[in-house]
Amino acid sequence: MDAGVGTYTRQTFSSERYSIWTMQSNYHNLPLINGVAQSDGSMYKAQHVSFNASKSRFSAGISAAYKKDAAIKIWQRTYTLSAKGLVIEDEFELSKIISPSVINFLTWANPDISKPGIVELIRDGRKVTLAYNKNVFEARIETIPLEDKRLSNVWGNEIYRLSLVAKKQALKDKYQFIIK
Repeated sequence: MDAGVGTYTRQTFSSERYSIWTMQSNYHNLPLINGVAQSDGSMYKAQHVSFNASKSRFSAGISAAYKKDAAIKIWQRTYTLSAKGLVIEDEFELSKIISPSVINFLTWANPDISKPGIVELIRDGRKVTLAYNKNVFEARIETIPLEDKRLSNVWGNEIYRLSLVAKKQALKDKYQFIIK
């Protein structure tokens, strides 16, 4: 999910825009790589973007969307819609390891992480699961209170950030997540 934009203020239209959490990439469904979030500004953008309608696949090279501090050689993110569900794959190569990767997902329901490798989201009779490799990641949850009425009218009093933290970081690897 994308939390959306809160009530517009002077800060929204100033150089302080990216101090607002809803404007930061770390509160979107993106990786935190070597402790570095995706950067703001027109020079930071995905490259090598492709879409294959017959295979229901979208792919983008996101390494150029991060500052050099992230030490990324390649980070290719691919989304494929299949009978398994929505498959998200991150294939990457880093030039050095500074800190473990963190894959973030914002959710509208409080994640149940009691079963390693499976996250369950249940709200209003709807159930969604996210499968991940329990040997590679540790799941953590952050509750984000929504004090802004523009956001709470849509999502309720709170949303959640599910962070999958790599237990060991490799210079080169491939992650897979399946949402159904």
